[in-house]
Amino acid sequence: MAAVRTLRPLLLVDPIEIGGAGKVALESIRGLVGAGADVAVANFQYAGRPSGFDAAVRAAGATVLPLHQRTRLDWSCVPRLARWARGHGIDLVESHSFKAHVVAWRLRRALGVPWLAYAHGWTAETWRVRLYNVLERRLLTRPDHVCAVAPPLADALREAGRDGPLSVI
Repeated sequence: MAAVRTLRPLLLVDPIEIGGAGKVALESIRGLVGAGADVAVANFQYAGRPSGFDAAVRAAGATVLPLHQRTRLDWSCVPRLARWARGHGIDLVESHSFKAHVVAWRLRRALGVPWLAYAHGWTAETWRVRLYNVLERRLLTRPDHVCAVAPPLADALREAGRDGPLSVI
């Protein structure tokens, strides 16, 4: 009888509190842990901004990997995360939010594992947010699978060039 292999996903998130994308990510974490997966969650950390999300992740039974950054564009945490992921046998990368998608894209290339990305929606309050939205839609053509949280998001991703697997949840 063959041994059952434990799934070891690494989820990349960027919430501070539990709301919006954080709620969807937390439900994914709970479902994966409940199914017997050994879940690790990498969450960006910012000086002076404690994360209530991390406590909920720990309560759900997952490991929290804080990604400390000196600035919002400090990517020095990515090589360390890749080394950790290789050492722990991570076999799936899941991302929630633009910044997490960028890191997941880099990790998937470094680790050679599948990438599952979630599209949570876009707002347009500043030029910077609008730019991130355009970049995110383009980036979401690359994952092995994308989950959109609403049909209009799936439509927007197809219009942006997504031709791979796409689910709506």
